[in-house]
Amino acid sequence: MIAALLLAFQAQLSVPQPQPPMPAAQPPVPPDQVIPPRQVYVPSIAQYYPPEAMAKGEQGVTILRCVLDATGRLIDCTLHASSGSTALDTAAFRIAEGARYAPQTVGGKPVDVKVNLPVRWILAE
Repeated sequence: MIAALLLAFQAQLSVPQPQPPMPAAQPPVPPDQVIPPRQVYVPSIAQYYPPEAMAKGEQGVTILRCVLDATGRLIDCTLHASSGSTALDTAAFRIAEGARYAPQTVGGKPVDVKVNLPVRWILAE
């Protein structure tokens, strides 16, 4: 009896266990597929609103033309369109520098890219 149980136990040990299924292979990224950059963190505009611009009731949109490198790091920024306020335009550069970006990819590879970054300056009522 003990010999039969021992043989049954040994037989169970020698049965190969099923392997977990392999994860599905990701399809290759088409070489022409473009995924644009995206902002992953944007500082609060309220923190950067210049007090002198607030006191004057200045509002508007500043558009910056920026270059992001293949890591998503901001490497250059110029004023593309002014809000009409030097204080707001200057603060827009600080916002762009404080933001974090995911890079643009082409065919699955990160690349440098030029982007327009609008900053909308609106005073709360």
